[in-house]
Amino acid sequence: MEVVWLTDDDLAPTVTGTVYEELLALIPDTDETRRLAMLADHAGVMDFLGLELPEPGGPEDEVLDLFEEINEVAQQRGFAPEFPMWPSQSRDYISVIQDRFQYVGFEHWGVFQTAHAGVAPRTYDIAFGDFDPQRTTDALAACDCDQPDVREHSGVDYYAWGPEFIGEIEKRHGPPLYDHVGRGPRLLVREGEAFYSISNEVMEDLIGVSVDDIPSLADHTEYVEVARALASLGLMRNMTFVGTGLSADEVTDFSSGDQTLFQQTIRTVGLMREFGVAATGIGFDGEEAFTALVIANPDEETAEFNAERLIDRVWNVPVSSRSDDTLSDQLSRVEVAHEGDLVIARLYFRDPQRHLFGFPLLFANTLVIHDGPAALAPEATPVLPATTTTD
Repeated sequence: MEVVWLTDDDLAPTVTGTVYEELLALIPDTDETRRLAMLADHAGVMDFLGLELPEPGGPEDEVLDLFEEINEVAQQRGFAPEFPMWPSQSRDYISVIQDRFQYVGFEHWGVFQTAHAGVAPRTYDIAFGDFDPQRTTDALAACDCDQPDVREHSGVDYYAWGPEFIGEIEKRHGPPLYDHVGRGPRLLVREGEAFYSISNEVMEDLIGVSVDDIPSLADHTEYVEVARALASLGLMRNMTFVGTGLSADEVTDFSSGDQTLFQQTIRTVGLMREFGVAATGIGFDGEEAFTALVIANPDEETAEFNAERLIDRVWNVPVSSRSDDTLSDQLSRVEVAHEGDLVIARLYFRDPQRHLFGFPLLFANTLVIHDGPAALAPEATPVLPATTTTD
């Protein structure tokens, strides 16, 4: 593995005003969203790669042709757009859910950018795309299905079906948009935007941010700085932010369940010093796909220390408590820098196809862990989404 230390002159100018900042500005700042926020730009990557979205209601052949094009690009570059899994709460059943889009006036390919934040069941789902409130109203009126209650918060109306959190199995995946356990959504549709949850309080938080009643993640300098640093590394397919839960006292080994062995593994070499927000994502530098990592630290001294400690951990810490392999066994090159209070890194896998699936640098990980106190109470340890294993 080659390690390349970058200087300020090697780093591209900061990129501002991206769609990722716009998404962060709509995510409420809560304990749940600070634990996990996952953002993706599906349409931006499609456009960059020269791939055209099928026309709404177009022939099935156009969809099949697009999948073939995406597969060809993926094989050539090790980089491809994600399929828009929205709402993310139903990602395991996305084909079924998107078949229900017709009942709320959504288009199958009409989801352009997405955000999913929080910890189940208090999850926040936001999408930018081809959304039209009047089209949704008309589609619901024409639907031979349960009609919603119309609720109001801070002068904004939203739709609600049934009691929050409680599902009826006979309504599983039923129209208009019941989920996999028959829970009815809370849904707000505005021009070009849609908001989804199964929680009244979450929907009220989403509305509160949109009318400037409560702060968003974008109101925190760390989140914005990290998003801009990631965007400066290349075309970003997605960004995942973790603001709490990465201290050694609170990380959990989801792969083997042997917490004692896991704690020994993450301490193979010294831990990082306490930091704030960390974020990762899959990007493309114009020639190769890479996995990006940016860490916001309290000061420049900590950033310099953590940059060096990151490389030490890449070389020496096993990727899981079930393997002796380190991340350095899987990487061809790491480019790393510390700029101000940020650690900035691009990681290139020997097998570029690895970037198609992402790398779980921030969940169930052994790499990005600090020695600070636990930010979460033990009973509040986040339940994170399933990830690909690294051994």
